[in-house]
Amino acid sequence: MLKLHIKSDSESFKEPQDRLSRLLKTLYNIPYWQPILNSSNIVSDNIDSTNSYQCLALLPVTTKSTYNKNFPDKITSSNNKSTWQFLSSAGTNDRMTVVTDFVKRDYLRAAEHLTIKLSQGQPFGRCTVDIPPSACNVVCGLADEGPEPLIHYLLWIIKVKRTLNRAILSDIRGRVERQIFLKRKTLMPIESNDWAHICIQLDTYLEQISTEKIKVIRGYPHFLYWLAKRAVQKDLSFPHVEVLIPYGGLAGEALVSFICSVFKADFVNVYGTGEVGSIGISNKNSHELNVYRSVVHVEVVDDEGNTVKNGQHGNILVTDLTNQAMPIIRYSIGDMGVISSNESEPNTLIVLGRKVESMLLASGKTVYARQVQNLFFARDEIINFKVERLTAKMFKIQIVLYKPSELIGFAEELQTIFELSKPPKLHLVEFICPESSGKYIAVKDSYTKRTSH
Repeated sequence: MLKLHIKSDSESFKEPQDRLSRLLKTLYNIPYWQPILNSSNIVSDNIDSTNSYQCLALLPVTTKSTYNKNFPDKITSSNNKSTWQFLSSAGTNDRMTVVTDFVKRDYLRAAEHLTIKLSQGQPFGRCTVDIPPSACNVVCGLADEGPEPLIHYLLWIIKVKRTLNRAILSDIRGRVERQIFLKRKTLMPIESNDWAHICIQLDTYLEQISTEKIKVIRGYPHFLYWLAKRAVQKDLSFPHVEVLIPYGGLAGEALVSFICSVFKADFVNVYGTGEVGSIGISNKNSHELNVYRSVVHVEVVDDEGNTVKNGQHGNILVTDLTNQAMPIIRYSIGDMGVISSNESEPNTLIVLGRKVESMLLASGKTVYARQVQNLFFARDEIINFKVERLTAKMFKIQIVLYKPSELIGFAEELQTIFELSKPPKLHLVEFICPESSGKYIAVKDSYTKRTSH
């Protein structure tokens, strides 16, 4: 079990069941949860560490809509509002604002630091570049007034005669953390365009990775894939790169195998959300995630919210054990997954992709985004794609190639996986536009969405 140890006068609970017990008792002070607890016959005085998980299972599944509709008064605790801070997630479909307090803030940072230690083998970050999917991830963190380099910023403060107020101190702290502790340089997302124009940006980043002897590359999986494709085209090598960390999207086996072969580096799988923070991390070169069980509780459930057996697929739910200001309870983050039944790595989580990108076929079989991505990225010529089901038997398949190809036999492979009566038509396009979040949707099921209304 991976644990985070933080000394705090207001947080003395060390075991996850103790934290969960305390969290459930907090719900009695929150208007949204009061009638739900009463209808579930959950009595505050009867909740303790021995039955906290059983009590949690009696509560309903929540979604972004649950928190957005009741925000802020009905879903937050009235205690210690002076310590409140606000986080905004950048989901694929919509956004959600989360209230946190200082204790939760400390846990968020501790989880980030633990992730650095486990992924990079040391408590301080190695020289890192980060290419997030959304420009907001860059702008919100780096658009402070004044120059970004710490020394230049301190000289700028003196030059313009700024006083050391709370905002200035926060900006200094952010620069110290990014530049000294994390050693992380955040780059702008790679813009959607045809391959020739994308290569202009890729070449700049690859040159930076080489000349600055970058050791860790973090980024949206598609971006890492494109960097690797371009590196092959230019016959580049990167002897200094040690670790690749895809995040913010699905990184299936085919994608990871390719980027690791190009950069000759280890792969570390990290998982988290803007609403909760870090959830887990894999061992090197493994897709199975070890959950940070001391700070989050993860369940895999069916569509009725019932826990499925280990090894069975279902919806991933997360309960944040450390946010007392706005408890996140049995929150469906929109991903499908499976808790492994592998005896060598028990209770590890495998993410199969977004639920909205899974497709239920007429036979009852579900095709997951992970399967689809692996199928497409197993083809060397393909750098992006989008599958849309328009009717029960009609699919629109968009494919972006970075070099000419006839894709012989590929339509027949798609016919098999989607159980079609004939091979679908393949549409070759110059580029595919991402969602507003900056992420790409692999599968869009317009038919099921339309017929379910």
